[in-house]
Amino acid sequence: VSGERHSFSVSVPHRVYECPEGANVTLTCVQSGSKTFSGDRLWNTWLFTPHSQERCHKGAHPRGSSYSNRTIGVQYIEDKKAFSIILQNIKHKDQGKYCCLILEVHNKQKMHMWSADSKVLNVTHYNTKCTLSMRKLKKSTVKYRYCCMSLPVLTFKK
Repeated sequence: VSGERHSFSVSVPHRVYECPEGANVTLTCVQSGSKTFSGDRLWNTWLFTPHSQERCHKGAHPRGSSYSNRTIGVQYIEDKKAFSIILQNIKHKDQGKYCCLILEVHNKQKMHMWSADSKVLNVTHYNTKCTLSMRKLKKSTVKYRYCCMSLPVLTFKK
């Protein structure tokens, strides 16, 4: 039926990442469900704040880049079911909250906005590889216009 609302959700498979300084880390958000209208376009992005208790703000991208930039060690990857950011050679300045966000665009106007729960990255001096929390987070299903949820986090541990 034309105009019918569909269920769409964004989730994070892991909430806490604990990695050694110098490691490469991939943060992923998973999308499921269907768009409101089949012709709608999905646009995704990642935001960052060094303060894990604060909200991510518009325009504050990881390492200051909203696009892949190998020079500064940021790579964005997406497919039909998920989108990720890869941070290469992580440092303590990368510690903070990482937020994934999806906008659904219909006829060049924003229809819906979704985000997933926060991811936390702890940077250590004693781990030799990254460990991930296996605790799954509840999916956030959004059915109303302009609704959004809390976002992902990356935190380093000294």
